[in-house]
Amino acid sequence: MILVDLDDFKKVNDTYGHHSGDIVLKAIVGMIMCGIREYDVVGRYGGEEFLIILPEVDRLSAKVVAERIRQEIEGSEVEIVNKQKVRITASFGGACYDADGESADDLLLKADARMYKAKRAGKNMVVFEQDE
Repeated sequence: MILVDLDDFKKVNDTYGHHSGDIVLKAIVGMIMCGIREYDVVGRYGGEEFLIILPEVDRLSAKVVAERIRQEIEGSEVEIVNKQKVRITASFGGACYDADGESADDLLLKADARMYKAKRAGKNMVVFEQDE
């Protein structure tokens, strides 16, 4: 399980408007979808948070997927209204079944804590370690 939170997304809405924010969210979903398999699951978890579920993937492989998506987001410009372009980054936190818990709630709590650890450590990174 991976939680993704767009860094400083409020600035996009405040600076360019909510329509531009919607364009950015759609672009990010496209980048996430390109980085996962067809049977993986992605959904919007909150305002600018996304949840990715990667069935039958170990910690190392999930971290590689998250890092690949992070790099794609970081390296992209999203065209918003009036042909303006914005760059955005994202922070990722991950948790794996069994090692980090056996329920969806356990995994969400771990992934969320790790995502916020990425935020506190400077944003635009992936945190998956088992020991906080």
